[in-house]
Amino acid sequence: MPAAANAAVLAPPRVRSNIARTEALCQLARASWRRGDSDAAIADYHKVIAADDESVEAHDSLAQLHLQRREVYDALDHSAQAADLAPNRIDVALTRASVLVAARDVEAAWPIIRNLLSAGHTSTRLIVLFSRIASQVKAESGALSLILKLLAERRFSNPADERGLRYAAANLLDRAGRFDEAFEQARLAGLLRGVYYNANAVETGVTRQIEYFTRQRLACLPKASHQSEKPLFIVGMPRSGTSLVEQILASHPQVHGGGELDVMFKVAPAAMQKLSRQGWAEFPQYFNRLSLGVADELADIYLRPLVALNPAARRITDKMPLNFLHGGLIALLFPQSRVIHCRRDPLDTCLSCFMTDFAGGNEFSYDLGALGHFHRQQERLMAHWKSALDLPILDVQYEQLVSEPEPQTRRLLEFAGLSWNDKCLRFHENDRFVNTASNEQVRKPMYKSSVQRWKNYEKHLIPLRQALGL
Repeated sequence: MPAAANAAVLAPPRVRSNIARTEALCQLARASWRRGDSDAAIADYHKVIAADDESVEAHDSLAQLHLQRREVYDALDHSAQAADLAPNRIDVALTRASVLVAARDVEAAWPIIRNLLSAGHTSTRLIVLFSRIASQVKAESGALSLILKLLAERRFSNPADERGLRYAAANLLDRAGRFDEAFEQARLAGLLRGVYYNANAVETGVTRQIEYFTRQRLACLPKASHQSEKPLFIVGMPRSGTSLVEQILASHPQVHGGGELDVMFKVAPAAMQKLSRQGWAEFPQYFNRLSLGVADELADIYLRPLVALNPAARRITDKMPLNFLHGGLIALLFPQSRVIHCRRDPLDTCLSCFMTDFAGGNEFSYDLGALGHFHRQQERLMAHWKSALDLPILDVQYEQLVSEPEPQTRRLLEFAGLSWNDKCLRFHENDRFVNTASNEQVRKPMYKSSVQRWKNYEKHLIPLRQALGL
């Protein structure tokens, strides 16, 4: 009898049963994760740990899931346990380093990253993480040289790996003042996205909302009755200063920074499901069927997870920039809320989007013409909301905020109904986790170097200027 078969026969049945059950639970957790249900995936992995508390996969996966959800302390706990259980596994070490970087402990993360690099490992995940901390460990030139070498050797196994390396190269080249090369790397990275921006659909959707959500119609539609003033929506184009505004507000003791919440993008389909008979084709006319009961149900879908973030907070920010698309729905479901509209020089805003490796979505950001078109639609829709909605809407100009931080911060707090607090001027000392492309920027005191950054790339921006009408 072969040794493996003999061992299987001799193994106690209880152990075999546990192994099978653990693997079944892991498969269930992986399936939950793949379909984007992080709550179910976390619950499933905890069941794995209950069956086998030394499951490396469970602890490592929980670390990654909690990191995605900005739950850094839980991520630190599970990544430490995974690293203790499997000190020689590269993927586990990378998860641990990623969590430490998110927790702003570069001093602890750097030895892990350095050791993996010294051993010759060149996974995209490792190299991109290295590029993120390169300036803090004084290794920018080394990181850039390594990335350019890998790109020249075409050492990547799929388009996503190449894309990650090219965006990392673009960022480092920009910091080095090599702007033409930086732009070319970002352009090539954007092409690798392979996404399609449907300008007609976007423009049609904006037009429909403008024509439907008039002040007169909104006055006749039922509004949710909960009277909650907790939601504080921060909207605008991505890279327009939304993270900075939230970090300032979240430094106030009465404010909880919720980050980029996707909950409104769950409420909107729920509204369609409850009210529409023809789906998107009937948007937004199906709101004619809105009742007070349905409005309360929809508001509850949003408020329950929001309030759970911090029940004691007076205000909870939702910094999903694209919530500007839901202005009419927000006015119906959260009539006591406030909206902060972040604005920035359109050339700087669109260039920053073009140079950013977004985790997903934002299909408009990988082509200069699409960026200009989407920016104009955003401005068009926000202008309508300001004239049609009863919601208080405050425009915050990024350039004014960085040049006049105290008066603009006072203006923000007054709009939010909050008393003055000096911590809001020291927002960079706030250790809350920021899971967006602006994570590093909000860790620094106010700076002006991003103002008129577009001038470094002026000769490349002709299609953007044309699309913006400038």
